Amino acid sequence: MLLSRTTEELFAEYNLMTNTEKQAFWLTKWEYILANDTLNTAQYGIVDSLRLFATANPVESLLEDEELAITYLEDNLEHYKNHFTDAEILMLVELPYYCEDFSIFRTGIYLSSFEISYGPGDELSCTCRYMLSCWHGVGDYCDKELQRPCEQVKKCGIMGTTRCSGRCAQELP
Repeated sequence: MLLSRTTEELFAEYNLMTNTEKQAFWLTKWEYILANDTLNTAQYGIVDSLRLFATANPVESLLEDEELAITYLEDNLEHYKNHFTDAEILMLVELPYYCEDFSIFRTGIYLSSFEISYGPGDELSCTCRYMLSCWHGVGDYCDKELQRPCEQVKKCGIMGTTRCSGRCAQELP
């Protein structure tokens, strides 16, 4: 379980895991949701498809070929939005947070408890690839048309395996 209270601590703790541990973390999280949350048929199918995709494409292979994860998420994101909120999708695919008695439907509570913080040098790092990555004070949208390019770091997308390519911003240009 990752229980950090700041985003910096959460990602630091997650990045200390081996790829095998990251894989097990996500599979455990999705299996817990499938077994314990009251999901409708479409929601169940979405969570199960994430679990099956990750089983067939472990973290290590997605880090080597991030296009697999990018294509999968881009092909499915609109469908996910018909059945989950952006915050819930963020929790399902990208944010490595999990606690005792976890429920995808308590995502708003979990996110509101986070303190947004960044480590040294993170002001130069990209923070998003998708709009859903910008939540709770981080910004309203993912700005990819930056005046000053950001450093593309791998912590976005499915299980944090794709490079972030923009920075969360407060207002649409």
